[in-house]
Amino acid sequence: MKRVVIPMINKLIVVAMSGGVDSSVAAALLKRQGHEVIGVYLNLWVEPQPADGFCLPRQNRCCSVEALEDARRVAQLLKIPFYALNYEERFKSAVVDYFLAEHTKCFTPNPCIVCNQKVKFGYLLNYSLQIGASYLATGHYVRLKKVGSSCRIYRGVDLGKDQSYMLWTLSQKQLSHLMFPLGQMTKGEVRELAKEMSLPVSEKKDSQEICFVSSKDHRDFLCQHLGDKIKPGEVVNSRGEVIGEHQGLPLYTIGQRKGFDVKSTIPMYTIGYKPRRNQLVVGRGEESEKVSFKVRGVNWLSGKAPDFPLFCQIQTRYRGDLIEGRIECGGKETVVNLSEPSRYVTPGQSAVFYSGSQLLGGGVIAGGS
Repeated sequence: MKRVVIPMINKLIVVAMSGGVDSSVAAALLKRQGHEVIGVYLNLWVEPQPADGFCLPRQNRCCSVEALEDARRVAQLLKIPFYALNYEERFKSAVVDYFLAEHTKCFTPNPCIVCNQKVKFGYLLNYSLQIGASYLATGHYVRLKKVGSSCRIYRGVDLGKDQSYMLWTLSQKQLSHLMFPLGQMTKGEVRELAKEMSLPVSEKKDSQEICFVSSKDHRDFLCQHLGDKIKPGEVVNSRGEVIGEHQGLPLYTIGQRKGFDVKSTIPMYTIGYKPRRNQLVVGRGEESEKVSFKVRGVNWLSGKAPDFPLFCQIQTRYRGDLIEGRIECGGKETVVNLSEPSRYVTPGQSAVFYSGSQLLGGGVIAGGS
């Protein structure tokens, strides 16, 4: 097994501990390297309990009672201080409200990216620095390297677990105070090390769902919290002909095949929206393909925009393939041109830019043509 060598000694480091195997091993590695480690657990927003009180208490998947106890047990085993911070209101405002607002605009947001940007590497990083820590460490599978005075992010060695896609919003100031101890390791090696260290979470499964949605279908969550903004309407084809009905525009994402009732002998997919008419546009799969689209809120990790046009690789969804492309910037507009059509260009999702394994930056997909 590879051994991670962290070339910094006796630093005060806060580790974001979720009760999972990744953050637990990150904390254990840093403690083994001789650092002074503090474990911090975040209590995040959870849906209120229904008024009838007969349902089981709802829990945020990232901060359930079980997760808190697992994190506390690992901290006790490592003999490090452990604190639980209440970030419910901050998380609700920064992540959940954003998630709901974007859906009302017919966008499909990625709440994990916003959580990383504003909660973990915003509020928690600021807290870490305020208490005198030099760094905040997490269990993300990414590599951070310092080249001269610049910090750079690279994809994790374990490409199947790489999480660099989620970190395109970071600044140089944030990167200079971050550590990712697992970037050089595979998930299998992390679990093996957890067993070797007798960590009680070595076999714990990863959470794959949106953490604050208690039901299996996020559309139930949207219906409950958006209320009268969910209005049934007409489904039309690309020629504008009415061919069926939908249940409410915020419930559909580009490429979605189910959830609407249409008269068609071939599979139909969501390809667009007409919000003013409350119409959902559907078509054949190839009709959803895009080769050019705009992005908003672009961030470059280096802190400054590159020379344009920029030729790089583009990833338009988490775990999606990298596609060669060209980025052009004219005034306030940033346009991405792909070398081949893609069905996975979804407004609200992130388009993330790479040069080989190096993360360059990214932006939020605004639309396509």
